Amino acid sequence: MPTASFSYNLKQLPRRIPSERDEKAAIQVLLIEDNNSDVFLVTRMLQEEAGRNKFEMCHTPSLAIALEWLDTKSFDVILLDLGLIDIDGVSSVAALHIEAPHIPIIVYSASYDPQMQRQALMCGASGYLIKGNESATSLQLIIHEILLKTQHPNH
Repeated sequence: MPTASFSYNLKQLPRRIPSERDEKAAIQVLLIEDNNSDVFLVTRMLQEEAGRNKFEMCHTPSLAIALEWLDTKSFDVILLDLGLIDIDGVSSVAALHIEAPHIPIIVYSASYDPQMQRQALMCGASGYLIKGNESATSLQLIIHEILLKTQHPNH
């Protein structure tokens, strides 16, 4: 697999190293989703009893706004719909991964497309979920698992 070399400026460096996150602190979720019903559902699922961590969520329907927020706010994980009002497809994953390579991206898609899933993972996604196939518990567990793998990649 070819590798790429990137130069980083201060804007691209993480504001907080993910492995230094306080295990009792709320998990900061950036939800990038333009469907209000899905926003309501995800918000509700993450507000249900979350075990050892609570979830705090910021929501935007726009990739452009999300990219602005990454300059000013700190997030632990990104949930991303691939069909947004200002961009469609896996290019949104690539843009987010370039801007914030230290934040895991979980694609949250309305349909299962194996080719789209492979492309999303190749562009930097850490996971790929199909809308409607998850419960509150499974969504929370998936977020925890991806955060754990990001913080401890050899586990």
